[in-house]
Amino acid sequence: MPLFLPRFVVLALVLQWTSSAFGCSVPVFRYALERWVADPFHVQVFYEQTLDQEAIELLARMKSADANISVSTIDVGSISDPSVLDTWKEQETDKMPWLYVSYPESHPLAVELAAGPLETNLVASMLDSPLRKQIANELVEGETAVWVMLESGDPTKDDAAWKTLNDSLIELESVLELPTLEQEDIDAGLVSVSEDELKIAFSAKRLSRDDEAEKMFVRMLLDVEEDLIDSKEPMIFPVFGRGRVLYGLVGEGIIPETIENAAAYLTGACSCQVKEENPGVDLLMAMNWNDVVKTSLQEDRDLPELSGILPDPPTAAEARQSEPTETKASVLKTPAIKESDSKSILWATLAALVFMLLVVAVGSAAFRNKDA
Repeated sequence: MPLFLPRFVVLALVLQWTSSAFGCSVPVFRYALERWVADPFHVQVFYEQTLDQEAIELLARMKSADANISVSTIDVGSISDPSVLDTWKEQETDKMPWLYVSYPESHPLAVELAAGPLETNLVASMLDSPLRKQIANELVEGETAVWVMLESGDPTKDDAAWKTLNDSLIELESVLELPTLEQEDIDAGLVSVSEDELKIAFSAKRLSRDDEAEKMFVRMLLDVEEDLIDSKEPMIFPVFGRGRVLYGLVGEGIIPETIENAAAYLTGACSCQVKEENPGVDLLMAMNWNDVVKTSLQEDRDLPELSGILPDPPTAAEARQSEPTETKASVLKTPAIKESDSKSILWATLAALVFMLLVVAVGSAAFRNKDA
């Protein structure tokens, strides 16, 4: 009897194998905290010919911040990039220096986050805020996720949503279970803590849309999805990993079932290690995650002092003498991949390719036999 495999079965087998080849038993929230580097927001400073001392200091502050941003300075008199020129024309201002902040390319909207004269208050509110700092600290301390409820302004709706959220989280902490860590994932260094150290712990925060100190944070939450900014309903956003929003629950969608679905995803095994293949949107957070999160990627030895290796930072006078040009300086610090990780990914990739070739060969033979 000739062997016959329908095309959809062949495709399903390929997809199942490739998916499992890049999955692991580590819970999503922990894998994201250790491995998913937040995408950079783009910060552009437009100026004309020179920057004054205050602008230079603010520029240095942004470049040295432990935040997921890339910073560039652009002299409006010598813009060569058409897209940068379009951005500048869209500002419709003659005030300089001018700060323009946009979302990462991976963002579903990828539009402007903030724009205005380069001033201390704008820079400070862009880089950090009290609630973002609190959320980051709790994630570092081991919280599974921090659930942020953005109030609608209607006390009745807000209180009802808040009660539903807290009641659900209390219940979920007691019934959800973490996946059992597989030894091969531990040996491959995919998680840096023992199974006993992993826990399910949720916290919740209320945020007013009128909180001036959190104005930038509110805007980021409302921009997670296209239609949120026009909604007047309460919203809930689970934040996990290195400041990543899973998605938003809105109004009548804030029910125990939808909260449970989000929590189950965060506490379940990471089915795909590739960040871009998972749901979520990165927030702008000021945290040096690589230093504060214990990961298996870090060497178990002290690094040598860098004094004498790197040049000393320039003085203010030297900075003034050096006229800024169209440059980019990223502050992201991507952790190095250790040898065991590279081998694991390589073998998984090779195995997936071999399996796909085998399935295609068998399927082709089956089709030929059927035609014959």
